[in-house]
Amino acid sequence: MAGSARKIYDAATAAPEEHSVILLAHNGPTGLGSRIDDICGRDWVAGGGDHGDPGLVFMTILPL
Repeated sequence: MAGSARKIYDAATAAPEEHSVILLAHNGPTGLGSRIDDICGRDWVAGGGDHGDPGLVFMTILPL
């Protein structure tokens, strides 16, 4: 997954400084919860689970 995060980071940092960078993803980053009612929790299986994208975790902590 680190390769995916690196591709996202490289593309974002390559954007011209005067451009805005917007990340659009189907899921949020891993770590936002694993309960069924959490923002990235799995509500389609019993017991829930964290369904966040591990590749997006790095984007929330790395400055561009």
